[in-house]
Amino acid sequence: MSKETSYSAIIKLPTDQSNYLRNIVDRVNTNYNFTNKVESDFHITIEPRQYSSGRNFLIDLGEWLKLQTPFDITLDKIDHFEGRNNGLLFLTTSDSEARDRISDLHYGIHEVVKPKDPNRQNNVEFIPHITLFSKIPLEEIDLLKNKVIENYDNNLTLPVSEIIVTKMTDEISWKECCRFNLGEMEEYLFDYSFNEQITFPTLRPISVRTTN
Repeated sequence: MSKETSYSAIIKLPTDQSNYLRNIVDRVNTNYNFTNKVESDFHITIEPRQYSSGRNFLIDLGEWLKLQTPFDITLDKIDHFEGRNNGLLFLTTSDSEARDRISDLHYGIHEVVKPKDPNRQNNVEFIPHITLFSKIPLEEIDLLKNKVIENYDNNLTLPVSEIIVTKMTDEISWKECCRFNLGEMEEYLFDYSFNEQITFPTLRPISVRTTN
């Protein structure tokens, strides 16, 4: 039996958009001296921590994603989540149609992976978001939020055309495993779970990249 590994599916921002957000986060952090800023690449997590041996999960996911079509979402809203002791600041969209489309990806991927993990439930509303700061003291959320809004002066349009599957390599690190273009199946990345290639039609190798 293949060893099960934790996988996730994400949408990564293009480099120029990621650099724009990085500059804002760093600038706000310099003035605010807040330490819990996001250090990894900015992204939207579509499906978190799916435990799988990988092969069937990746093939089924690729088959489903090639039936989907690309779309764009406008990232025009700074919002936050609140927990019992702290909060999280994120970037999202106020466009209900775009939010529904990206939510359809989330719930669709969930249905693809559910047969591999029948005990996995999905009873929480999915809110697409890009984390900017985490573990914010509740009394400081509004101040930090207003500072980010002051600096976020150029709404980003994110093309949703590619899903990246990442694989957990240790407790805090993730590595790219596969990339799938919506509407087609054309890219492939070696998955080290199997020490062999996964066979997809019309796929070509791409280089290994690392995400945290």
